[in-house]
Amino acid sequence: MTGPDGAVQAAIEWGARRYGVLPVTSVCDVRCVFCSNRQNPPGVRTYQLPPTTVEQTVRTLGLMDDPQRIVVGESVTRIDEGEPFTHPALLDLLALARERFPEAVLQVTTNGSLLTRERVRALAKLSPVEVILSLNSAHSTNRRRLMGDPRPQRALAAADYLAEEGVPFQGSVVAMPHLVGWDDPARAALFLDERGARLIRLFMPGFTRQAPSELRFPLSLWDDLGRLVGQLAPSLRAPLLLEPPRLTDLDARLEGVVPDSPAARAGLRRGDVVKAVDGEEVFCRFDAHVSATEAGPAEIELERPGVGRLKVVLDKRPDERPGFVAHYDINPTRLHRAAGLLHDGPRPALVFTSKLAETVVRLALERVLEPAAREGVRVVAVEDGFFGGSIMTAGLAVVQDYLDALAREEKGGRPAPRLILIPWEPWDQERRDLTGRSVDEVAAAVGRAAVEMV
Repeated sequence: MTGPDGAVQAAIEWGARRYGVLPVTSVCDVRCVFCSNRQNPPGVRTYQLPPTTVEQTVRTLGLMDDPQRIVVGESVTRIDEGEPFTHPALLDLLALARERFPEAVLQVTTNGSLLTRERVRALAKLSPVEVILSLNSAHSTNRRRLMGDPRPQRALAAADYLAEEGVPFQGSVVAMPHLVGWDDPARAALFLDERGARLIRLFMPGFTRQAPSELRFPLSLWDDLGRLVGQLAPSLRAPLLLEPPRLTDLDARLEGVVPDSPAARAGLRRGDVVKAVDGEEVFCRFDAHVSATEAGPAEIELERPGVGRLKVVLDKRPDERPGFVAHYDINPTRLHRAAGLLHDGPRPALVFTSKLAETVVRLALERVLEPAAREGVRVVAVEDGFFGGSIMTAGLAVVQDYLDALAREEKGGRPAPRLILIPWEPWDQERRDLTGRSVDEVAAAVGRAAVEMV
């Protein structure tokens, strides 16, 4: 839907302030079979944005507060993000962003079909820039099948242009082996690695209850893709990540090391587990990365399989990325806010989370809450029933999913909660979900219970 001007502008402001998102257009030149917008159930409220003007861009940039990264082409808000290079003045808009924020990284996500050598050279002049190339297949026929791309060779050439012009880039591959065979995602990862991608993300595809039968697959595909990553990763220079991950612990285990980074120069390896940064024990993967990023030259204590404890020094500037890659698990700031609410809060208490995050949230709370404080606290995974299919993320849960979870609790004979913690991901600036319903409906359904977003 296009949406009323006020709603679209509110989404733009929310994304700019919270995430550093600079939306430029909802126009796209390909038609991916895995595009989430094609599988949305009726009732989802998303907005289409025509190519933005210079005036709109200046206004959006003015909403940002010295961002470290300006994000272009990523679907973070309710605005459907298209292909940025369909915008006839994209490079001019990026130049405006560079002028206003000289140090910010301009992160541009593109499918590559419109990324000519001239445009890559122009991007190089706007450094620091990082391109996320949504390649998905390195085989012309398969890319045409998966993405409806009439010019698949252009995207393949774009990877060469990025490498030749020295523009840092990541590669992403939505793995669809049930449509194009198992050789295809492996070939795409190798193709990206050979051209110097700094990071390669292999995405587990998703499908909703609206998906046609040919796009559905057994969830055992997750394990199969995990094995593929395990086979490929040791032979690649770039870190290879399977997303979303299935995490069963909080160990700060490295999935890889970015070539020519401080971590690479210090000798860190895939499989190392970071234990401490500058003598301070790390809580989890996220904590390890943030601590190492904020530090200047940092001493890293780690556990290396088959070797034992080691100490290395990362020679880096404060706020420079360390160059090691680990999965996102949990943000300690959010965790400690939740723990503070639970510590002295009323009982019974429910901590709602997604299926993906359930194990990590449970382990984290067990670590930070005293046994007495854990009494009467239940961690409950909310099923994404509205979207259905293989969807199991917090950001796609809606009010009805939370009401259904509460009904299951009641049906199971459990006492009504007096405190409910809900993740903030599903809600917009007006505390509404993707269908327009308010989180206040959850609070109303439980009467006297306090509902807090964390």
